[in-house]
Amino acid sequence: MAAHKSPLSKAERAAIQRNKPGAKERRDAYNFVYRRLPTAKAQKRARRLGVPLEEIPQTPADGRCQCCGKLTKIFHFDHDHELEALGFPILESFRGWTCHPCNSGIGMLGDNLEGARNAVVYLARAQQRK
Repeated sequence: MAAHKSPLSKAERAAIQRNKPGAKERRDAYNFVYRRLPTAKAQKRARRLGVPLEEIPQTPADGRCQCCGKLTKIFHFDHDHELEALGFPILESFRGWTCHPCNSGIGMLGDNLEGARNAVVYLARAQQRK
């Protein structure tokens, strides 16, 4: 027997689920416990890194990225991948807490000073042409 295909799109079915009675309360409760509490985030990060929670450096109390200084809600554990590849413990390769754009940018520039210098030279050259 063929499966019955719903006349509703996937987005429409999701909207119905989101708007069922009590759905918002359940979502808010889940988000409070698993996404908003710093301890839950820190515990998840510690498990992922494989180190005790007490050993992970605290995120900045002022809520600012240690690279660009902008306020951020989510911090990324920035570390030196070359040191990690050489067998150094993850905490010894820790550089600081960054926002997502800075963490991605550092990675895209090669995760090293040479890539950052090349970007600065490129931007300076473009600025001189103006």
